[in-house]
Amino acid sequence: MDKLERIYRRTDSGLKAWVTHDPAVSNEHRRILGLIHGDVQGVVIRTLLRRHADYLRLADLEAQGMIVSSS
Repeated sequence: MDKLERIYRRTDSGLKAWVTHDPAVSNEHRRILGLIHGDVQGVVIRTLLRRHADYLRLADLEAQGMIVSSS
C-alpha cells in the first residue's frame, strides 16, 4: 500500500521522545514526531514534510516504534 494512503499515529515512545527531547532521536525525527497528532493521513504528512528526505524518515520512525501506520 502506498504511504499516501496510510494513517500514521505517534506511539507512546514517540511521544516520550518528542516531549523529553531525547538526544538519541535526531532533531529531524523529533520535528516529524511533533507534526503527528492523533491519526494523520499520509497525504497530510507528505504536505507537511515537503522534502522527500523527510518523508522517507517515516520508515525509520516506524522501525524504531516511534510511530505506527495502518491502512
